[in-house]
Amino acid sequence: MRFVASPRQPHPNAAEHVLHMQKALDQMNLQIHRVLDDITGLSGLRILDAILAGERDTVRLTRLCHARVKSNQDPIAKSLEGDYRPEHLFALRQSLAAFRYYQSLVTEVDHEIQRGLQHLATATTAQPTPPKRTKASPYQRGRYEPKGFDLRTELYRIFGIDLTNVPGIQRQDSADHLVRDRHRCSPLPQRFGLCILAGTLPGEQDQRR
Repeated sequence: MRFVASPRQPHPNAAEHVLHMQKALDQMNLQIHRVLDDITGLSGLRILDAILAGERDTVRLTRLCHARVKSNQDPIAKSLEGDYRPEHLFALRQSLAAFRYYQSLVTEVDHEIQRGLQHLATATTAQPTPPKRTKASPYQRGRYEPKGFDLRTELYRIFGIDLTNVPGIQRQDSADHLVRDRHRCSPLPQRFGLCILAGTLPGEQDQRR
């Protein structure tokens, strides 16, 4: 599992191609990557695909944003006004295709991780479904976790407890613990022993309580 999970981290080459996409947008005087938090998110990719398909209407492009996008439509539409030059569109297309290639490699890793987890025994304390979460905020970064299966449910089945319910611990932290300690989860002597083991501490809101 250790050697399979290592490539699951964000690929540095993918990040490099994101920078190339941003440079191509700058060359066309498009500022959409400065208005949206993440140009490779759902809304950003929708807009890039539409631009590369020939759409230039800023209103139509703005409507492609997900409903959860907090920015107003006017700044988004304004950021899509620019000079759509063929050579920069070509660079954008190439960089986007390269980014998606590395994302496809991560998807293959996800499938291999899922197969590996399925071979691990179910803990005797595990129930058919994970217990209801009790911490105030999930603190999850879902985009950095496998999309093809529920990682939290698999980890609960193996550990027998829901480590993601500990304040400050995400699903990926629990998976890292699984890789390092071969799905052992025995009591730890220190109050913050589990957090130290996972390389994290409770979130600020929980520390103030």
